[in-house]
Amino acid sequence: MNYTSDFLDTLLFWINTQMENFENAIRQFPVKEIITKEKSHLSEQAAQKDIKLILNVPEDIIAWADPDSIRIVTRNLITNAIKFSRKQSIIAVSVKKDHQFITISVKDNGIGMSTEECNKLFKAKVDSHIGTNNESGTGMGLLFCKDLVEKCKGTIWVDSVRDVGTEFCFTIPMANV
Repeated sequence: MNYTSDFLDTLLFWINTQMENFENAIRQFPVKEIITKEKSHLSEQAAQKDIKLILNVPEDIIAWADPDSIRIVTRNLITNAIKFSRKQSIIAVSVKKDHQFITISVKDNGIGMSTEECNKLFKAKVDSHIGTNNESGTGMGLLFCKDLVEKCKGTIWVDSVRDVGTEFCFTIPMANV
């Protein structure tokens, strides 16, 4: 699996954002381009579990953020959705906009989490659970995601129900085009 490689990519990118002037990385970019690339990157992992990745991303949504940060966050959320989804599941990635922000959602119908588990996310390293196909993790990915989203002036949250599924959402500013 590419989980170790993806985690190292995330970790190295995050470390780099701690040392460089992050504001220089902020620019406008089409959200669909980033999400389509990540779908392509993760399609083999999804295929191994016969999971269908569905995108609902309009062409005309332009963000004002660091595209590499959004790539890392999107990759992490889709990877987690694959990890905790059962075989022959569907994962839907959707994007919508309001007046100032874009909301990106990654929704699965996997094993879900309890309210207690959800409340621990984004606060500290969490105990990583084994995925539905014995995939492992570090428990650090969502901390990196939270930091990157907040550096892009957005927010991140989760809604989940045990044995029903999970939806991770995050916002980023919309470009003034």
